[in-house]
Amino acid sequence: MKRLPQKCGYIMAITAIIIMLAGYLPAASLDNPLTGDYFGSVAVNSPSGLGNIDLAFHLLVATGGAIEAASSYILLDKTILFPKSSTQVDGKDVGPKVLSGTFTSTAFSLMTQPFTSMANGRTVNRQIVLGNSTVKEQGNSITGTYTETITGYLPQPMTIIGSFVLVRPVTLDLSYACCIDSMAPFGELSIEEIRAGGKNPSVVEFEDVSCAMYHYRNAIAPTVSETVMKQAIAEYQNYLLSQ
Repeated sequence: MKRLPQKCGYIMAITAIIIMLAGYLPAASLDNPLTGDYFGSVAVNSPSGLGNIDLAFHLLVATGGAIEAASSYILLDKTILFPKSSTQVDGKDVGPKVLSGTFTSTAFSLMTQPFTSMANGRTVNRQIVLGNSTVKEQGNSITGTYTETITGYLPQPMTIIGSFVLVRPVTLDLSYACCIDSMAPFGELSIEEIRAGGKNPSVVEFEDVSCAMYHYRNAIAPTVSETVMKQAIAEYQNYLLSQ
């Protein structure tokens, strides 16, 4: 039997070890660090008089920044403006799913799949686009333009345009002052208490709004009223724009 050269034998042995270990090593994740839940709202500019829209997404982001459409969707928690998707995700009801999008530490864009809902007895077609966006705080905050197109309600397509802010809630940390109601431990947080959670107690910063959003979305004490939460988001959006 002819012996293989020593160098060749080493290479074959190393290759065999790599193949063997591959069965034990965990598969590389397709998620990037920006994967997760994002909560916020839209301040509608046009048509006037519509007020704010609650907005929340769950995003699964691949390593290169592409948003995974099948696993990214509008969260139905705390909103009545968006219908359930016809298909569930992981056995739970979700809102309209994402059609396409990109999310990196410097860029964000998103388009939902077209979806339908009822308005005054009519079935209308809707689609949302988030663009002209700025990503800040290493992906913890996103601001930009919200555009929703509605057809089937009026003779001509209707467009809703506004500015949105989305925030990724931090893990609950009781060291944040906003998580402690100094006046009543089981009462509601005031806007002053929310402001006090960050470095600057005179403005709403990321830590403030994120912690307040955690309490608002989960309805745990101390609670946050819808009015105060909207005020906090608006102040945080102004803070972001000033940076």
